[in-house]
Amino acid sequence: MLLIYTHKITPRLKYIFKQIFRGFLDIEIGFTTAVDEFISHEGNKISYTNKPLGAELFFQSNKILFDQGVNDVELNITETEGMPMFFQVGPKSEMPFDVFGASFYLLSRYEEYLPHIRDDHNRFSSEDSLAFKKGFIKMPLVDIWVDQLYAILDDKFDFETKREKKFRFESTIDVSQVFDYNSKGLIRDVGGLFKDLFTFKFSRVYDRFLSNFGFRKDPFDSFSFLVRLQKKYKMKMSYFFLLANYSRYDRNISYNKTKLHSLIKAVGDRSNLGLHPSYFSNLAPEKFKIEKDRLEGIANFRINSSRQHYIKLQLPETYRYLIDIEIFDDYSMGYADNIGYRASTSEVFYFYDLDFEIQTPLRIHPFVVSDYAMKKSMDFSAEKALEEIIQLLEFAKITNSNFISLFHNDSLGRSEEWKGWRNVYIEMVKMACDEK
Repeated sequence: MLLIYTHKITPRLKYIFKQIFRGFLDIEIGFTTAVDEFISHEGNKISYTNKPLGAELFFQSNKILFDQGVNDVELNITETEGMPMFFQVGPKSEMPFDVFGASFYLLSRYEEYLPHIRDDHNRFSSEDSLAFKKGFIKMPLVDIWVDQLYAILDDKFDFETKREKKFRFESTIDVSQVFDYNSKGLIRDVGGLFKDLFTFKFSRVYDRFLSNFGFRKDPFDSFSFLVRLQKKYKMKMSYFFLLANYSRYDRNISYNKTKLHSLIKAVGDRSNLGLHPSYFSNLAPEKFKIEKDRLEGIANFRINSSRQHYIKLQLPETYRYLIDIEIFDDYSMGYADNIGYRASTSEVFYFYDLDFEIQTPLRIHPFVVSDYAMKKSMDFSAEKALEEIIQLLEFAKITNSNFISLFHNDSLGRSEEWKGWRNVYIEMVKMACDEK
């Protein structure tokens, strides 16, 4: 066990030390505020306070872990060994900045509680983030800091078991529209047909006819392709299904359709199954429970994970709603308008509620790249998207980070709009799974 001395034990301090040491480094820790106990301790120990007590490993503290509430925090970004840092401390500290306070600032998404302008979908924009402004949005910066911390500890202490950090890949698929044409009902089908006719999209009229009568697979139906790829590369996959009532932004087929039920059951047999809450559920949280009950009724097992439709993540409200309906794994921590690391980590971490000053049971799974972000917001071609993914994957492998991708079933189908993007996905999977 590693004993940690600090002058005050707070909920924030306990959260970030447990997250880093137990969660990221798999090192058991204990806390003390008693100087005599710390000095007499003969095992591994470090201090986290204002000044060292003796010759121990000393990490000077910033005040953020001893504060309460959300305040304007002064951030002076500099670099150490080519890596950005803030909350700089004095020369006696083992690291030139407070790695624990800085990590807490980024993991808690402190900046998202501060006043900011939201986009058209009421979301926090990547351009307002510290990571974007200071150029480290494509770095899992907290992971890199923790690696540096571990190197210091490993050089000083003889741990019983050495850390084994490995690259891990997970492919996640959002299913907000199972089909482009099929199973949408007579009114929507006729409405879509007339829309195509009046906008002179005659190729869609022909395609609609062939798909509806079974002569051609629906353009959004990429599920058999995904099954084959999953079997070939034995990769971890998660699917998130939208089961909302129809609205302007929720356009899936009816949750009562037999085809949807069969698909959900088939997917749930080989992959993790999660909820894709409706667009308006953030304004009417009772919808979370209704839609979760629908998915559990179809799958016939408990659903524990989710990802927000349109990445409509509003802190802390969205996460509180999820906890209320016993969702304990969320995959929404990423940007709808950019690629990279929203919380500056690739690791799974627990959500800390800054308003209530508590660690919650909700585990956050950050994603790195999104097809819709690259194409719709960043205006990437398929070729450009692949270049960016390769760079991020290479860095993730070098740093042994996690890499979670977000694609949609429609972008991997055969629609003309997404031409070339299936190949992007295939090449990403090949590289992630070490296919030569």
